[in-house]
Amino acid sequence: MKKIILQTTAILLMLAGIVACGKEENEKHSTEIPLTEYSLTNTNCQWVNLDYNGSVIVINSKTELEKYITCTEGTFPEIDFAKNTLLIACGSTTNGIQYIQKKFFKKINMYMLEIEITLNDATVAQPWIATLVTNKLSVNNVELNVITIKN
Repeated sequence: MKKIILQTTAILLMLAGIVACGKEENEKHSTEIPLTEYSLTNTNCQWVNLDYNGSVIVINSKTELEKYITCTEGTFPEIDFAKNTLLIACGSTTNGIQYIQKKFFKKINMYMLEIEITLNDATVAQPWIATLVTNKLSVNNVELNVITIKN
């Protein structure tokens, strides 16, 4: 009986080690990818049709982008979609926002957009939006990780 317990314990410890190594391996192979802010400031345009549910919209063409922008006059800033992809992520908080930091990673076989939001003491719910240009992506699935920090 003791032998079976020892064997089972040894197997469980080996499995735990394999899982930990796999997680460490994935973190070791993550690469941060540069981002550039995309802004509609100083234009007569605004964002429309956005769902503040905490997902990422991946846009690879001007036609796709036109579904999310409306302009009363003029046009929105151009993006070279032959070389770039626009990522739009939005959500809301229960407090005011002091600062938002954005990072984009490529892990072994996935992309992750990390949004770190530092909240302030204001007790007003506040929506947020991150519109970011990165190098052209060949996938339409980007995972979103939102981290909120109460200051």
